[in-house]
Amino acid sequence: MIYGGLYQWTEMMKYTPVEGSRGICPEGWHIPTDEEWKVLEGTVDSQHNIGDEIWNGYGNRGYDAGGNLKSTSGWNNNGNGTDLFGFTILPAGVNGNNFYNISNFGFFWTSTRYNLSDEPYHRSTVFANSTISRANNYGSGNGFSVRCIKD
Repeated sequence: MIYGGLYQWTEMMKYTPVEGSRGICPEGWHIPTDEEWKVLEGTVDSQHNIGDEIWNGYGNRGYDAGGNLKSTSGWNNNGNGTDLFGFTILPAGVNGNNFYNISNFGFFWTSTRYNLSDEPYHRSTVFANSTISRANNYGSGNGFSVRCIKD
């Protein structure tokens, strides 16, 4: 399987809403928080460092964080990244009622909910640019990819 699985938020979190919990990750790993994603973005972007106010915004942010994390192949219209850090974001798309936008988008859950609502933060990259998007506008019932962080 090229893209791995796509998970609903509650399934990924193993039905606990605790930010930073292990969820479906193996022992010694956890689901990244919104803040941990911000640190990653500030680390890999060539223009905006860790702690830059830009990472607190919504929508497409940064200069080239998404492009530096995307895989070097598989994205539509030659929208491939440089995979500069070996993170290799694949364009796995999203799963609502079926799989769609494969080769166009890579979506990733965080373990952080906006204001403790049912709207978890997520990140996405798109074939058309090198930025990375932060949002909480998709309900937890959609299927997104997951990346675990070592404790």
